[in-house]
Amino acid sequence: NRDKGVGVERFKYNISFLILEIFMNIFPKYQNKEIKATKAASNELWQFKKDLYDVLEILEEGYPCGSSKRKPNIIENCVKKGNKIHKAVIVDCGNYWLVIHFGVFSYKKR
Repeated sequence: NRDKGVGVERFKYNISFLILEIFMNIFPKYQNKEIKATKAASNELWQFKKDLYDVLEILEEGYPCGSSKRKPNIIENCVKKGNKIHKAVIVDCGNYWLVIHFGVFSYKKR
């Protein structure tokens, strides 16, 4: 009977540890900083059925695609998927990256 108590406590500890691990890793990381999004950028991601992991993919596998001069702490990256360009714009906020814009547009060869 006493051994059951030890098993239950160990189970509770393991579940608590698992929950903590999930919440500690809920945001994807780029250059060891979490990626978060503004409400407007979240709405843009939702509109295109994308999430922060798609932003991470664009940052890791994409190319710089700024069409205008940005501040040094802003990254604007794109990735081509079929005939579409997916663009993510993020700001370095010190401890984390903040997505300020996400867009998808058509690619036309000229």
